[in-house]
Amino acid sequence: MTQQLAQLLDFTQHDLNANRSGRLTERQRAHLQLRRDASSALLSTGVGGLIVVAAVCVGLAQDISKLHVELLFVIPIAFVLAYIIQLWVNFTRDLSARRVEAVSGCATAQTRLHCHRLRIGHSRFTVADETVATAFQSSAEYRAYYARRSKMLLSAEPI
Repeated sequence: MTQQLAQLLDFTQHDLNANRSGRLTERQRAHLQLRRDASSALLSTGVGGLIVVAAVCVGLAQDISKLHVELLFVIPIAFVLAYIIQLWVNFTRDLSARRVEAVSGCATAQTRLHCHRLRIGHSRFTVADETVATAFQSSAEYRAYYARRSKMLLSAEPI
């Protein structure tokens, strides 16, 4: 069971041992940094696309509707930018802290609109795909190790 989780979550026995001690390994730190950079790049590209669409719509809109078009795009762009900044800050704090949190409890997987979530104890994690979520046996007890602020699941084991 732990070997399947290790493969799906991409952790080693060394990672698991360090996580049990509350430490983040250099390998996991590099993975967190990659996730931070990839998430920021993806979301920033989306914001760039929204800005281009907004500029085109403002250019095509008549004077009276320009304000509506601007509001329609400016407010969502502001929220997305705030989300990107918060995401980046959370990952960066996890990287500098080099600490891992643990939670124990029953596992419950949920899938909604292509978003796969896993609840262990009182914590909820977003996981890559349904395969990861269903690898955790429903109602079985697990200990999960995660990055505190980004809530990135790093490793897990049945207990």
